[in-house]
Amino acid sequence: MSDKGPAVDLADGLACRLTDLGFATKRSHLPIIRTDDVEAVKIFAIPGGAQIKLQDRNRTAHEVIATVMVVKNLRNPEDQSELDGIAVTIEAIKRLWENPKHADTLGPNTGILRHALMAGLSWKGIANDELFLQSRLYEDNQAVSLITLTYHGTR
Repeated sequence: MSDKGPAVDLADGLACRLTDLGFATKRSHLPIIRTDDVEAVKIFAIPGGAQIKLQDRNRTAHEVIATVMVVKNLRNPEDQSELDGIAVTIEAIKRLWENPKHADTLGPNTGILRHALMAGLSWKGIANDELFLQSRLYEDNQAVSLITLTYHGTR
């Protein structure tokens, strides 16, 4: 672990792995998206919190969270094809943690990160409550999706 902490290490690891897999991702504490940039889908790995519990005198248990944020400013919020294209990217990212035994139906990268260690931590869970945050769609003409990943391990 670096001296930046497990949450930042996890976000750095996620950004590198996602970029290697073709999803250009940047680690950021405060993602800034210019409102005039309507061309690109932006992907950020955002460090979250870390719960640390003493397991015994020599080991601590870590539960660390990072969020993958997928953002695109919309040209026309009523254009469903634009939203559908972003949804494909979001689902492709989530598939990286799917059960790999379904790779025949879900695609070749299915589950590729499910068992991969990230910053010395093992994957525990994934959450994506809303495909797009509705308030951002209505108020800011932005398609924003948050994929929360939980990792755990001992050190």
